[in-house]
Amino acid sequence: MKRSQIKNEYAEEDPCLEENVENGEEMPIISVVVNPDSPQNINALSSNVPLFIKKLWIIVNDESNKEIISWNSSGDGFEMHDQLGFISQTLPKYFKHNQLSSFVRQLNLYGFHKSQSIERDEFQFTHPFFLKDVPQLLPLIKRKVPSGRSQSTKPTPNENSPHAPIVQELVGTIKNITDKSDAIATDMSKLRQENAALWREMNTLRLKYSKQTKIINKLIHFLIAYMQKHHNSRKGGRTSM
Repeated sequence: MKRSQIKNEYAEEDPCLEENVENGEEMPIISVVVNPDSPQNINALSSNVPLFIKKLWIIVNDESNKEIISWNSSGDGFEMHDQLGFISQTLPKYFKHNQLSSFVRQLNLYGFHKSQSIERDEFQFTHPFFLKDVPQLLPLIKRKVPSGRSQSTKPTPNENSPHAPIVQELVGTIKNITDKSDAIATDMSKLRQENAALWREMNTLRLKYSKQTKIINKLIHFLIAYMQKHHNSRKGGRTSM
């Protein structure tokens, strides 16, 4: 199935378009001069997409940000390459703050999963509906509903649509991939911890070996000195006789 076949008809109206509110203030819509058909155009996105998700989509797709934040190689998440640059340049450009913790908290509220690259000191965030070149899925990203609140706003595809089975299958496949990715990330984290423990143990053994070697060398020197002294004393006694 082509990504372009996924239609906005599966998006449900979002009652909370004033998302990403910090300290009770609504974050302003940014002003960016772009091609009307490009993914950086905030007005080209569905009105059912939460404001924070719109801004996130624009940030990740903006080529001028690629040294700081960009899609990962598989296109199923984005990577933050330069945290300091993101704090000092990107956040103030799109939001009224430069607090990375607030940005990450918003990602958590929308169900993004955070992981860290083993090869590089970079953070990666993934969401089953936040995929490169598939803005049609963005309306399905919803803010987590606190316990006790109604779950009636949960987005579901239009069952009468001829594409509904395909979309449901796609959503199920994405969820399975996400679950497997989370399991792999957990295993990798355990391996890193075990590897760190092995290194600590090896370092402790190396220190013990070094201390024991020094003690053995001191004993050898002491024995050699003692034997030489004893030999010289015996030799001197024979000479006097």
